Amino acid sequence: FSVVIISAADALPGLRFVHIQDVSDPDADLVTALLTTADGQQVILKSPKSQIALTHLGLEVRALRILRNVELPFRIPSLLGETSSSAVYKALAFDYITGTQVNFDRLKLEDPMVVSIGQTLAQIHSIPTDLVAGAGLPEYDPALRNRERVAEFDRAMETGKINPALLERWQNALLDVNLFRYQPTTVHGAMSDDVLLRDGDAIVGINNWSKLAVDDPAVDIAAIYGNCNSDLANAIVLAYEGSTRADRNLKQRANLYFELSLANYLLPCIDQGNEEYIAESV
Repeated sequence: FSVVIISAADALPGLRFVHIQDVSDPDADLVTALLTTADGQQVILKSPKSQIALTHLGLEVRALRILRNVELPFRIPSLLGETSSSAVYKALAFDYITGTQVNFDRLKLEDPMVVSIGQTLAQIHSIPTDLVAGAGLPEYDPALRNRERVAEFDRAMETGKINPALLERWQNALLDVNLFRYQPTTVHGAMSDDVLLRDGDAIVGINNWSKLAVDDPAVDIAAIYGNCNSDLANAIVLAYEGSTRADRNLKQRANLYFELSLANYLLPCIDQGNEEYIAESV
């Protein structure tokens, strides 16, 4: 923990930390620590392990700064400080948002949290797009997104591992011009139960804003289908649709994106010759 202590002292001079807990995601390219000061203040310190991770952290900081101009019904992190330019290890310090992580596996259809998640997604999608685009964050138009999905389809087809009936369904969807007629919105871009914090029946905080963008709202809905069973996902989407003006093809696109993401997962498995993961993907 010596590197963490040095980085924390550099990023937040004057604070004395009495407890350090490693809370890193083993799959992430970040070292993340939860630090506690003598007076009980808690701070999240993130240190990138690669240039890509550093870029993502920079995007998150940019996103959090513009979100400070938006009135949100939930908390988001604030940047408290960062290491000096001369520091050997780059690190950024954020305030710690209290709350319990939502667990989709434990949610039941009648749980009020289902409605809260749907409403929260609608609130994110209502953030003015001009703020996001004006800050230089990614902006994707429908035509570009459609071309990217077609490219994903082509790569999946070339593997020879996908059921022909599924390929035909994907192809028909991608050729449907009406399917991709939608109004881009602000999207979170990395939606999962890991980023949602609850207190009782309410969402009180959301983390991980590095992929904030102007994009198809179905991107966030696809993540719901990817993380929940179909009945729960449909209930969340129903609550979402009751809180915003959603286009009628939203669910179809979301399911298409989710299925194509599984096909994308297949590609590196084939490259690595991992038969177990190949079987899981198909």
